[in-house]
Amino acid sequence: MFSDYLVTKDEKEAFRLSNLVATTLIVVLGILVVLGIIFAPQVVKAIAHGFEGDPEKFKLTVRLT
Repeated sequence: MFSDYLVTKDEKEAFRLSNLVATTLIVVLGILVVLGIIFAPQVVKAIAHGFEGDPEKFKLTVRLT
């Protein structure tokens, strides 16, 4: 897509598109990371539900997530 923009449009427009894509990706991934940190206990319960029986293992797993 970037090379297509370079061929059909000018270089400035191609770099504007790549900047937009990179910025959007960074924002979306940043939001996902923050949500992952906030909801780590729920994620661990969903994925490793057997760890709930051992509170120390559960806390360590959440912390390492």
